[in-house]
Amino acid sequence: MLPKSINVRERKHTTGIINLYDPKVKRIIKAMLSSNNCDKIIVLFDADGNGAEKMEKEFCENQCPKGSEGTAKIFVVAFETEVEEWITTSIGKREEKPSVYLRNHEEYEKRELPSQVKRLNFEALKGLRSFDRFVEALKDP
Repeated sequence: MLPKSINVRERKHTTGIINLYDPKVKRIIKAMLSSNNCDKIIVLFDADGNGAEKMEKEFCENQCPKGSEGTAKIFVVAFETEVEEWITTSIGKREEKPSVYLRNHEEYEKRELPSQVKRLNFEALKGLRSFDRFVEALKDP
């Protein structure tokens, strides 16, 4: 499904909670673009039910640097609710607040998110807007 030549570069500021409208986000993106160390930047965030497309557009308007700071492409993907929607969709549960469902039914805690990747069912995720957009970003040359 995905190209085999994908290298993920995780930096100290790629995880955790951050205000999407913090000026630091724009500076981080600018620094990554100007370093010429990557082909693409994929920004993922929770839309918390506020409209993923609307949130992606707002993010790009406010945080994506204008002009030619480098050759990397910027892809912005918002989860309709939150990242845990990939887990609940994978197990056949469509929930308004996936993290709450997981916490109440499986004693899930946010810090466990990286270990949950093995539970993802890529076939079940096909058709989910955030997943399809993420795959498109990965496949984009």
